[in-house]
Amino acid sequence: MKLSLISIALVAIASSVQGAATPVHQDDKRTCWVRGQSCWKVKRATEAFTDAIKTSGGLTTPSDPDSEAAVVAKSQIDALALAIAAGQDDPDAFYAGLGLENEFHPAVNMSKRSCTRRGQACWKRDLQADPEAAQVDKRSCGISGQSCWKTKRAAEAVVKTIDAADEESDANVDVSKRSCTRRGQACWKRDVSAEAACHTPGGACTIANRDLDAVYHLARSIVESYSD
Repeated sequence: MKLSLISIALVAIASSVQGAATPVHQDDKRTCWVRGQSCWKVKRATEAFTDAIKTSGGLTTPSDPDSEAAVVAKSQIDALALAIAAGQDDPDAFYAGLGLENEFHPAVNMSKRSCTRRGQACWKRDLQADPEAAQVDKRSCGISGQSCWKTKRAAEAVVKTIDAADEESDANVDVSKRSCTRRGQACWKRDVSAEAACHTPGGACTIANRDLDAVYHLARSIVESYSD
């Protein structure tokens, strides 16, 4: 079952607030930023998302200014941006810095007065009763440069980056066990202690993992919504 976009975004924000309320030790933070740890993964996912937004071509003329598919795409990218922003030091500044208003048209059909206009309740009922029209709308929105294309592209970048980071982290496990990192050695004890602290309920790794999970599941649900 796919999770609600807004619900996942709110979970990410709540996780960030909970993490901010708990003081995090500097050693804990350093451990979390080690290559392969969750803070490092969050940074990579954030960079991938930001790059996808910044390189999506800017605001283009919509193929259909009242497209229902474009309205959904805008709400999806907003939810994903909020979820990623929740893991940043300054969520408001991060969200504002994305410049989504320069990439996506506002959801104008949400405020149309006439029910006969595309996007209103009666039009939506008609669209739902006409699957072919809905598919035409979705295909048009998915053209390169349009809202659905941009949203899917950004979500795919996040999913691929997190998957790659997980694979890289797993691949480095055996390498990290060599030499002094063998169980019982002094540096092993030190590293295990730091990582254990990082993964406590209020630890930096735990907080970052919660944010990363929320972002990953939301991004995947967005990608899957365009797989039909």
